[in-house]
Amino acid sequence: MKAILVFLILLVVAESILSAPNEITALSEAGTYSMIFEGVTYTLYSSPLTFAQAEASCTRTGYNGHLVSIHSHSLNLFLLHMVRHFNVDAHQMWIGGKRNSFRRKFYWTDGSRWNYWYWGSGSPSGPGYHQNCVVMSTTNPGYWHDIFCSYKRPYICEH
Repeated sequence: MKAILVFLILLVVAESILSAPNEITALSEAGTYSMIFEGVTYTLYSSPLTFAQAEASCTRTGYNGHLVSIHSHSLNLFLLHMVRHFNVDAHQMWIGGKRNSFRRKFYWTDGSRWNYWYWGSGSPSGPGYHQNCVVMSTTNPGYWHDIFCSYKRPYICEH
């Protein structure tokens, strides 16, 4: 009985997050889409770049921008909803997670604490594989995977 109650509460919370009114700005001619969640602006860029190029693009936009750092499941769900809402044709999106190749630990490019992760099956790979940059999958419930930083993917900035 308690399990059913917990499930129902989680279902209501998830639905309220995804259906909450958020400010939406679509600039489809530039390939960018923005939404505000909990006072922070998230911008999705549909043009694929490498991880380093994407991070540089986020910092160039001003407002101390970086690739998105995700610290809660509700934000992860919101970003997945955002990608699906704008119907961006991509299976993976760069987020701001990266592995330190010396200490082999993950960190966020904005310097915030690595206190949440949502790895998919088989991820993260072992540090010897050099798959050091993190993407969020858009074809499953938003699981993360580590891939080669040289791959080109669309990306999400926060500012």
